[in-house]
Amino acid sequence: MLDLATIEKRLAQAKEDVAFYENAKRILSDPRLQAENDVPQDSLPPAPRAYGEVKRSVQSYLLNLGDDGTTTAEIVKAMQKDGFVFTAKVPIVAVNEALQSLAKDGLAKHVGKRGLSVLWTKGEQA
Repeated sequence: MLDLATIEKRLAQAKEDVAFYENAKRILSDPRLQAENDVPQDSLPPAPRAYGEVKRSVQSYLLNLGDDGTTTAEIVKAMQKDGFVFTAKVPIVAVNEALQSLAKDGLAKHVGKRGLSVLWTKGEQA
């Protein structure tokens, strides 16, 4: 289990990473540099997300879901359709980890299976 000092250290590192990427994006979007390098803005990688953003987005999706349940793959597709850009190499793994974490907190639960896929819905504490 993580202690408070470890969590604070990880949060501080995530904040530093976000600040670094935002500063780099600001510098690289300077018109004086773009004129020299012709770097299209769309080619810049997205800045890393603050810790827990995927978890909060998954929780938000589950809160708006009925009691029928949905699979992890369906959640990934819906989030991508809504414009969520995953920085994880395998988005389904990131969403599944978020669901597992939400389940530990009582904010998500298994409600059955569809084929080999687990169906998820909001938990009792949501």
